[in-house]
Amino acid sequence: MERSGVNVRARSGYCDVRGSDLLAGKVEGKTLEAIAASPQAGSVPLSLRAPYFYAAPDVARVNLAAEIPGDAINFEKEKGEFHSDVNVLGIAYREDGSVGARFSDTVKLDVPKKEAKEYAKGTFPYQNTFEIAPGKYTLKVVLSAGGESYAKYEMPLVIEPYNGKQFQLSSVALSDKLTPVSELAASLDAALLDEKPPLVVKGSNNGQAMDFKVTPSPTNHFSRDDKVALYVEVYEPALLAKIDDTRVGIVYNVVDRKTNQQVYRSPTMLVNAFAQAGNPVIPVGTLLPLDKIQAGDYRLEVTARDSAGNASPVRTTDFVLN
Repeated sequence: MERSGVNVRARSGYCDVRGSDLLAGKVEGKTLEAIAASPQAGSVPLSLRAPYFYAAPDVARVNLAAEIPGDAINFEKEKGEFHSDVNVLGIAYREDGSVGARFSDTVKLDVPKKEAKEYAKGTFPYQNTFEIAPGKYTLKVVLSAGGESYAKYEMPLVIEPYNGKQFQLSSVALSDKLTPVSELAASLDAALLDEKPPLVVKGSNNGQAMDFKVTPSPTNHFSRDDKVALYVEVYEPALLAKIDDTRVGIVYNVVDRKTNQQVYRSPTMLVNAFAQAGNPVIPVGTLLPLDKIQAGDYRLEVTARDSAGNASPVRTTDFVLN
Protein backbone atom coordinates (compact mmCIF):
# COMPACT_ATOMS: atom_id res chain seq x y z
CA MET A 1 0.00 0.00 0.00
CA GLU A 2 1.36 3.44 -0.96
CA ARG A 3 -0.24 6.57 0.36
CA SER A 4 1.57 9.66 1.66
CA GLY A 5 1.15 10.65 5.28
CA VAL A 6 -0.50 7.42 6.39
CA ASN A 7 0.88 5.01 8.98
CA VAL A 8 -0.22 1.40 8.47
CA ARG A 9 -0.28 -1.01 11.42
CA ALA A 10 -0.89 -4.72 10.95
CA ARG A 11 -1.69 -7.56 13.33
CA SER A 12 -0.78 -11.19 13.03
CA GLY A 13 -3.77 -13.07 14.40
CA TYR A 14 -6.84 -12.11 16.39
CA CYS A 15 -6.76 -10.32 19.70
CA ASP A 16 -9.39 -8.61 21.85
CA VAL A 17 -8.89 -4.85 21.93
CA ARG A 18 -9.53 -3.05 25.23
CA GLY A 19 -12.24 -0.45 25.16
CA SER A 20 -11.56 3.18 26.01
CA ASP A 21 -14.39 3.46 28.56
CA LEU A 22 -14.35 0.18 30.50
CA LEU A 23 -16.35 1.48 33.47
CA ALA A 24 -19.20 3.06 31.49
CA GLY A 25 -22.53 2.02 33.01
CA LYS A 26 -20.89 0.16 35.89
CA VAL A 27 -21.27 0.98 39.58
CA GLU A 28 -17.56 1.83 39.84
CA GLY A 29 -17.84 4.23 36.91
CA LYS A 30 -20.91 5.98 38.31
CA THR A 31 -19.16 6.39 41.66
CA LEU A 32 -16.20 8.09 39.97
CA GLU A 33 -18.55 10.28 37.92
CA ALA A 34 -20.17 11.53 41.12
CA ILE A 35 -16.74 12.30 42.60
CA ALA A 36 -15.71 14.16 39.42
CA ALA A 37 -18.87 16.31 39.60
CA SER A 38 -18.38 17.05 43.30
CA PRO A 39 -16.46 20.20 44.37
CA GLN A 40 -14.75 18.21 47.13
CA ALA A 41 -11.01 17.67 46.75
CA GLY A 42 -9.44 14.23 46.76
CA SER A 43 -7.81 12.69 49.82
CA VAL A 44 -4.77 11.42 47.88
CA PRO A 45 -2.23 13.68 46.10
CA LEU A 46 -2.22 13.20 42.32
CA SER A 47 0.41 14.47 39.87
CA LEU A 48 -0.69 14.72 36.23
CA ARG A 49 0.44 16.00 32.84
CA ALA A 50 -1.54 15.87 29.60
CA PRO A 51 0.56 16.74 26.53
CA TYR A 52 -1.19 16.31 23.19
CA PHE A 53 -0.17 15.42 19.65
CA TYR A 54 -2.21 15.45 16.45
CA ALA A 55 -3.39 12.07 15.17
CA ALA A 56 -5.17 13.55 12.12
CA PRO A 57 -6.62 16.89 11.00
CA ASP A 58 -8.78 18.24 13.84
CA VAL A 59 -8.03 15.17 15.99
CA ALA A 60 -5.59 15.35 18.90
CA ARG A 61 -4.33 12.42 20.94
CA VAL A 62 -3.74 13.31 24.60
CA ASN A 63 -0.94 11.29 26.23
CA LEU A 64 -1.94 11.45 29.87
CA ALA A 65 0.64 10.62 32.54
CA ALA A 66 -0.26 10.50 36.24
CA GLU A 67 1.02 9.10 39.52
CA ILE A 68 0.02 8.79 43.17
CA PRO A 69 2.12 7.71 46.18
CA GLY A 70 2.50 3.95 46.49
CA ASP A 71 1.42 4.03 50.13
CA ALA A 72 -1.96 5.50 49.08
CA ILE A 73 -3.01 2.20 47.48
CA ASN A 74 -5.26 0.09 49.70
CA PHE A 75 -4.54 -3.60 49.19
CA GLU A 76 -6.50 -6.73 50.10
CA LYS A 77 -4.82 -10.06 50.73
CA GLU A 78 -5.52 -12.65 48.04
CA LYS A 79 -3.72 -15.99 47.82
CA GLY A 80 -0.57 -14.78 49.54
CA GLU A 81 -0.39 -11.56 47.52
CA PHE A 82 -1.68 -8.04 47.95
CA HIS A 83 -4.30 -7.11 45.34
CA SER A 84 -6.01 -3.86 44.46
CA ASP A 85 -8.28 -2.73 41.62
CA VAL A 86 -7.37 0.85 40.79
CA ASN A 87 -10.24 2.50 38.91
CA VAL A 88 -9.60 5.59 36.81
CA LEU A 89 -11.99 8.02 35.11
CA GLY A 90 -11.15 11.01 32.95
CA ILE A 91 -13.67 13.48 31.50
CA ALA A 92 -12.95 16.52 29.33
CA TYR A 93 -15.81 19.02 29.65
CA ARG A 94 -16.48 21.66 27.01
CA GLU A 95 -17.14 25.24 28.09
CA ASP A 96 -20.89 24.61 27.87
CA GLY A 97 -20.60 21.65 30.27
CA SER A 98 -21.05 18.92 27.67
CA VAL A 99 -18.57 16.05 27.44
CA GLY A 100 -15.93 16.34 24.72
CA ALA A 101 -14.12 13.09 25.55
CA ARG A 102 -13.89 10.53 28.33
CA PHE A 103 -12.06 7.38 29.26
CA SER A 104 -12.22 4.94 32.15
CA ASP A 105 -10.05 2.04 33.12
CA THR A 106 -9.27 -0.54 35.79
CA VAL A 107 -5.71 -1.46 36.64
CA LYS A 108 -5.43 -4.80 38.44
CA LEU A 109 -2.46 -4.47 40.74
CA ASP A 110 -0.83 -7.50 42.39
CA VAL A 111 2.17 -7.14 44.70
CA PRO A 112 3.91 -10.07 46.42
CA LYS A 113 3.63 -9.85 50.20
CA LYS A 114 7.39 -9.57 50.68
CA GLU A 115 7.51 -6.58 48.30
CA ALA A 116 4.57 -4.63 49.76
CA LYS A 117 6.63 -2.43 52.10
CA GLU A 118 9.07 -1.50 49.35
CA TYR A 119 6.20 -0.77 46.95
CA ALA A 120 4.70 1.67 49.46
CA LYS A 121 7.90 3.75 49.30
CA GLY A 122 7.50 4.36 45.58
CA THR A 123 4.71 5.60 43.33
CA PHE A 124 1.89 4.13 41.30
CA PRO A 125 2.29 5.43 37.72
CA TYR A 126 -0.58 5.52 35.24
CA GLN A 127 -0.61 6.30 31.52
CA ASN A 128 -3.48 6.46 29.05
CA THR A 129 -4.36 8.17 25.79
CA PHE A 130 -7.59 9.54 24.41
CA GLU A 131 -8.59 11.43 21.28
CA ILE A 132 -10.32 14.79 21.31
CA ALA A 133 -11.25 17.59 18.89
CA PRO A 134 -9.61 21.03 19.09
CA GLY A 135 -11.23 23.34 21.63
CA LYS A 136 -11.18 24.56 25.22
CA TYR A 137 -11.91 22.03 27.94
CA THR A 138 -11.70 21.35 31.65
CA LEU A 139 -10.10 17.96 32.22
CA LYS A 140 -11.09 16.11 35.40
CA VAL A 141 -9.38 12.87 36.39
CA VAL A 142 -10.41 10.70 39.34
CA LEU A 143 -8.44 7.70 40.56
CA SER A 144 -9.73 5.38 43.28
CA ALA A 145 -7.03 3.91 45.47
CA GLY A 146 -9.25 1.29 47.09
CA GLY A 147 -11.47 1.72 50.14
CA GLU A 148 -12.80 5.25 50.60
CA SER A 149 -9.69 7.09 49.43
CA TYR A 150 -9.38 8.68 46.01
CA ALA A 151 -7.26 11.16 44.07
CA LYS A 152 -8.72 13.97 41.99
CA TYR A 153 -7.15 16.40 39.53
CA GLU A 154 -8.62 19.25 37.51
CA MET A 155 -6.86 21.31 34.83
CA PRO A 156 -7.61 23.43 31.76
CA LEU A 157 -6.97 21.64 28.48
CA VAL A 158 -6.68 23.78 25.36
CA ILE A 159 -6.25 21.98 22.03
CA GLU A 160 -5.22 24.31 19.20
CA PRO A 161 -6.79 23.81 15.72
CA TYR A 162 -4.92 21.82 13.07
CA ASN A 163 -6.31 21.30 9.56
CA GLY A 164 -3.54 19.08 8.20
CA LYS A 165 -2.41 21.71 5.70
CA GLN A 166 -0.75 24.19 8.04
CA PHE A 167 2.68 24.26 9.65
CA GLN A 168 2.09 23.37 13.29
CA LEU A 169 3.75 22.22 16.52
CA SER A 170 2.38 19.90 19.19
CA SER A 171 2.48 20.57 22.90
CA VAL A 172 5.65 19.71 24.83
CA ALA A 173 6.33 16.55 26.82
CA LEU A 174 9.30 16.14 29.13
CA SER A 175 10.65 12.70 30.00
CA ASP A 176 13.34 11.16 32.15
CA LYS A 177 12.36 7.70 30.96
CA LEU A 178 13.73 6.83 27.52
CA THR A 179 13.63 3.14 26.69
CA PRO A 180 15.11 1.45 23.60
CA VAL A 181 12.26 0.14 21.45
CA SER A 182 14.15 -3.15 21.02
CA GLU A 183 13.52 -3.89 24.71
CA LEU A 184 9.77 -3.28 24.45
CA ALA A 185 8.56 -5.44 21.57
CA ALA A 186 5.73 -7.13 23.50
CA SER A 187 4.42 -4.00 25.24
CA LEU A 188 4.59 -1.95 22.04
CA ASP A 189 2.57 -4.59 20.21
CA ALA A 190 -0.05 -4.48 22.95
CA ALA A 191 -0.19 -0.68 22.76
CA LEU A 192 -0.75 -0.82 19.01
CA LEU A 193 -3.51 -3.39 19.46
CA ASP A 194 -5.16 -0.98 21.89
CA GLU A 195 -4.89 1.75 19.23
CA LYS A 196 -2.59 3.70 21.57
CA PRO A 197 0.66 4.17 19.67
CA PRO A 198 3.53 5.23 21.95
CA LEU A 199 5.77 8.24 21.45
CA VAL A 200 8.86 7.01 19.57
CA VAL A 201 11.82 9.06 18.44
CA LYS A 202 15.03 8.34 16.53
CA GLY A 203 18.22 8.45 18.59
CA SER A 204 21.54 6.75 19.14
CA ASN A 205 23.32 4.77 21.84
CA ASN A 206 27.11 4.44 21.81
CA GLY A 207 27.12 5.70 18.23
CA GLN A 208 24.55 3.16 17.04
CA ALA A 209 21.22 4.33 15.58
CA MET A 210 18.33 3.33 17.82
CA ASP A 211 14.66 4.17 18.32
CA PHE A 212 13.50 5.17 21.81
CA LYS A 213 10.11 5.14 23.45
CA VAL A 214 9.45 8.39 25.31
CA THR A 215 7.34 8.15 28.49
CA PRO A 216 6.05 11.60 29.52
CA SER A 217 6.75 12.62 33.11
CA PRO A 218 3.66 13.05 35.31
CA THR A 219 5.43 15.60 37.55
CA ASN A 220 8.12 17.43 35.52
CA HIS A 221 10.25 17.38 38.67
CA PHE A 222 13.85 16.43 37.89
CA SER A 223 17.35 16.33 39.30
CA ARG A 224 20.28 17.99 37.55
CA ASP A 225 21.83 14.52 37.31
CA ASP A 226 18.86 13.14 35.33
CA LYS A 227 18.85 12.69 31.58
CA VAL A 228 15.75 14.62 30.55
CA ALA A 229 14.46 14.90 27.00
CA LEU A 230 11.94 17.23 25.48
CA TYR A 231 9.61 15.64 22.95
CA VAL A 232 7.52 17.50 20.38
CA GLU A 233 6.03 16.76 16.99
CA VAL A 234 6.41 19.19 14.09
CA TYR A 235 3.75 19.05 11.37
CA GLU A 236 5.23 20.11 8.02
CA PRO A 237 2.83 19.64 5.05
CA ALA A 238 5.64 20.39 2.59
CA LEU A 239 7.05 16.93 3.36
CA LEU A 240 4.11 15.38 1.49
CA ALA A 241 5.70 16.49 -1.78
CA LYS A 242 7.75 13.84 -3.56
CA ILE A 243 10.66 16.25 -3.95
CA ASP A 244 11.08 18.77 -1.20
CA ASP A 245 14.13 20.55 0.23
CA THR A 246 12.37 22.49 2.96
CA ARG A 247 14.52 22.73 6.07
CA VAL A 248 12.75 22.43 9.41
CA GLY A 249 14.10 23.32 12.84
CA ILE A 250 13.17 23.98 16.44
CA VAL A 251 14.59 26.30 19.06
CA TYR A 252 13.84 26.43 22.77
CA ASN A 253 14.31 28.81 25.69
CA VAL A 254 14.49 28.06 29.40
CA VAL A 255 12.99 30.89 31.46
CA ASP A 256 13.18 31.36 35.23
CA ARG A 257 9.53 31.51 36.37
CA LYS A 258 10.31 33.69 39.39
CA THR A 259 12.27 36.40 37.55
CA ASN A 260 10.90 35.82 34.03
CA GLN A 261 14.52 35.97 32.82
CA GLN A 262 15.90 33.68 30.13
CA VAL A 263 18.63 31.43 31.51
CA TYR A 264 19.31 29.34 28.41
CA ARG A 265 18.58 29.54 24.69
CA SER A 266 19.32 26.63 22.40
CA PRO A 267 20.84 26.96 18.95
CA THR A 268 18.47 26.14 16.10
CA MET A 269 18.22 22.36 15.84
CA LEU A 270 17.53 21.07 12.33
CA VAL A 271 15.07 18.16 12.58
CA ASN A 272 14.84 16.86 8.99
CA ALA A 273 16.82 13.79 10.05
CA PHE A 274 13.84 12.76 12.23
CA ALA A 275 11.43 12.91 9.26
CA GLN A 276 10.15 10.05 7.10
CA ALA A 277 9.56 10.47 3.38
CA GLY A 278 5.95 11.30 2.58
CA ASN A 279 4.98 11.78 6.24
CA PRO A 280 4.25 15.34 7.46
CA VAL A 281 4.78 14.38 11.12
CA ILE A 282 8.30 14.87 12.48
CA PRO A 283 8.78 13.35 15.98
CA VAL A 284 11.60 15.27 17.68
CA GLY A 285 13.47 14.42 20.85
CA THR A 286 16.54 16.06 22.34
CA LEU A 287 18.21 16.04 25.76
CA LEU A 288 18.07 19.22 27.82
CA PRO A 289 21.46 20.60 28.99
CA LEU A 290 20.58 20.46 32.68
CA ASP A 291 24.25 20.80 33.63
CA LYS A 292 24.04 24.40 32.37
CA ILE A 293 20.99 25.25 34.48
CA GLN A 294 20.87 25.83 38.23
CA ALA A 295 18.20 24.36 40.52
CA GLY A 296 14.94 26.28 40.31
CA ASP A 297 11.47 26.61 38.78
CA TYR A 298 11.45 27.06 35.01
CA ARG A 299 9.31 27.44 31.92
CA LEU A 300 10.38 25.74 28.69
CA GLU A 301 9.38 27.56 25.49
CA VAL A 302 9.64 25.73 22.16
CA THR A 303 9.11 27.12 18.64
CA ALA A 304 9.40 25.46 15.22
CA ARG A 305 10.29 27.19 11.92
CA ASP A 306 10.96 26.18 8.34
CA SER A 307 12.93 27.63 5.46
CA ALA A 308 9.71 28.67 3.71
CA GLY A 309 9.13 31.28 6.41
CA ASN A 310 6.54 29.40 8.45
CA ALA A 311 6.67 29.65 12.25
CA SER A 312 4.66 27.78 14.86
CA PRO A 313 3.08 29.23 17.99
CA VAL A 314 5.25 29.05 21.09
CA ARG A 315 4.51 25.89 23.11
CA THR A 316 5.38 25.89 26.79
CA THR A 317 5.60 23.59 29.78
CA ASP A 318 6.82 24.18 33.34
CA PHE A 319 9.40 22.09 35.16
CA VAL A 320 11.26 22.03 38.46
CA LEU A 321 14.95 21.26 38.75
CA ASN A 322 16.31 20.09 42.10
